[in-house]
Amino acid sequence: ALFDAESAQVVAVAAEEYPVEQPAPNMAEQSPERWWRAALNTAQGVLQGVDRSRVRAIGLTGQMHGTLLLDAAAQPLRPAIIWADGR
Repeated sequence: ALFDAESAQVVAVAAEEYPVEQPAPNMAEQSPERWWRAALNTAQGVLQGVDRSRVRAIGLTGQMHGTLLLDAAAQPLRPAIIWADGR
């Protein structure tokens, strides 16, 4: 959402779903690449037609708690294991 702090009004809202992958019973994973694409797409959506020089901060939220393993270059090693995983 894009929020105007001066008027306390929501200016724009955007959302994008990303699926839960279940490669086996009791497993629940999501693609970090899809998270990133969703973040970019929704940011572009709320900023469309907005004077970007007035934007002072950006915050993002996504799924609940989960585990994302990264390599030494901070790149994902595998899909994220999310809160719904029963392992």
